[in-house]
Amino acid sequence: MAMTGRVWVWKTIYRGWQAALLLLTTNCGGNAVLPANSVVIEKLTTAEQVHAIHFVAPSLGYVDPQTATPILWQSPEYPDFIHKIGLENPSENVKSSFLTLWKGRFPSLTISNNPEPFPYRDLHDLKTRYSPNLLFEFYTDRWQFGGSFTERPFLHLQFEAHTWLTDSVTGKILWRGHCFTSKDLADEHSGKRLTLEDLKALDWKPLKSAWKDAANTCAHDMVSQFSS
Repeated sequence: MAMTGRVWVWKTIYRGWQAALLLLTTNCGGNAVLPANSVVIEKLTTAEQVHAIHFVAPSLGYVDPQTATPILWQSPEYPDFIHKIGLENPSENVKSSFLTLWKGRFPSLTISNNPEPFPYRDLHDLKTRYSPNLLFEFYTDRWQFGGSFTERPFLHLQFEAHTWLTDSVTGKILWRGHCFTSKDLADEHSGKRLTLEDLKALDWKPLKSAWKDAANTCAHDMVSQFSS
């Protein structure tokens, strides 16, 4: 058990290091929206091809409503939680929804969608694979659910993500979109706000659909940010 806990700690440190490196290597200065100017739009419309990639999502978090302490579901107590209930990578869901909306904006643009997530951002690897093309990069900052602190023990979720349009030759961020959404978990038919016990009894279906809704909302927000 001690060894398992030690492994989990090192994995958590490693993932945190990856996230920090990801932000440093993009020179993005945080998640502020960076609208595309006319030069960027022209570069995009004349590009031969644009590639779309997404990264491995960070661990799903659950905030205990009694202690307000985030709990990683991949911790030793919940080793196969995401696999068991069938949650999908939110970065991939945002990417799919974004690209569907994007077709209406640039119908003639060819986008090559990479289906496999990247474990971390490596500029040298991206240049080797995709130069001299442009890249849409999709990254989930956090996804978690927990107790409503105004009306315990009801649950709500929070989701935050960002997307970059990157020049694969220079590594420069040409456009950056950012989104954050928070909502209460409720039954879609009755509107009843749900507890953790309700989610288990409903085979986690409201939680699955809530993450997809959050991804769709996020994609809508970021598409609208492109030239705003």
